[in-house]
Amino acid sequence: MIDDQSPLSNKNIDPVMLKAVDWMVLLESGLANEDDYQDFQEWLNANRLHQQIWQELQQSVEQPFQQLHQQSLNANLPVNVVTQSVLQANKQRVKRMIKGGFSLILIMGFGTFFWLQQTRPLSFFQADYYTRTAEQKQIKLKDGSQITLAAYSAIKVDYSENQRNIYLLDGSLIANVIADKKRPFFVHTNQAKMQALGTEFMVNQQTDYSDLAVLKHTVKASNTHRFKVVEQGHTVRVNKHQIQDLGISAESLAGWKDGVLQVEDMRLSEFIELVKPYHRGAIYLSDNIKNMKVYGVFYLNDTDKILEVLKTTQPINVYQKLGLVYISKSDQKIND
Repeated sequence: MIDDQSPLSNKNIDPVMLKAVDWMVLLESGLANEDDYQDFQEWLNANRLHQQIWQELQQSVEQPFQQLHQQSLNANLPVNVVTQSVLQANKQRVKRMIKGGFSLILIMGFGTFFWLQQTRPLSFFQADYYTRTAEQKQIKLKDGSQITLAAYSAIKVDYSENQRNIYLLDGSLIANVIADKKRPFFVHTNQAKMQALGTEFMVNQQTDYSDLAVLKHTVKASNTHRFKVVEQGHTVRVNKHQIQDLGISAESLAGWKDGVLQVEDMRLSEFIELVKPYHRGAIYLSDNIKNMKVYGVFYLNDTDKILEVLKTTQPINVYQKLGLVYISKSDQKIND
């Protein structure tokens, strides 16, 4: 229950809470640009009440997950199938309910909308450089090295007198490194550290692993247990315990730079993770199709065409609604 002293009470809901909802919708929509993020920071820092309301709003979207999980099972849909697009579609309804005195916790408890990947955009606030959906960016660092940042990716740069560190917060990058014997160049992910022993390499970070593709010369890949020097043209996957050869060419793995995915015998779940940064909306796979194998050449400038090709070449259903894509086995029924 919300008391009169809480920023979520009726006295303070309008207009600050309504503005906070606007910001939440925009920042999670995938459509926010650099000016939007700057304007949001200015709004957040302008008033202590703004910060308090924003914090409570974030907390409120975390609390109903247990209830929503059960509701989703009853509806024969997983919790995280509803996307930022659903939030956008329900924004006016949310506002009307807030104006009527309902807290966001109650709204979400009744299943008005689900919240997807709340932490991912927030990682961008820590970043020195980031990209939006379907955007790539060329970044020239102060030592002359260059970073190509893939779509929906973020990095933090930390240069010192002794080291050059790039922290890949999300997504993928290609580093073209200027040699400096006094200051080694590292790319850090959640699972690994890649040290440039040459000039050009690609790093992709996923939830449980990081992939490395060496495009020129060599790179030293390491985790907390071991290291491996990877030669030009080769690729490895690094998790917290192992470093495994991928057996695919470096050029293929880094093909996103040219807008192309060339895959052979790749798990459908891994393939979709490479497509997601270029698709406006979320894509969810049912568990029983994640290990299906994908072959072929796909162009990232048309993700709808990619989904259509998958539908015609794999035994799957592609369910689309409100910007959501839910892919299931062809004999699996989906409730509307």
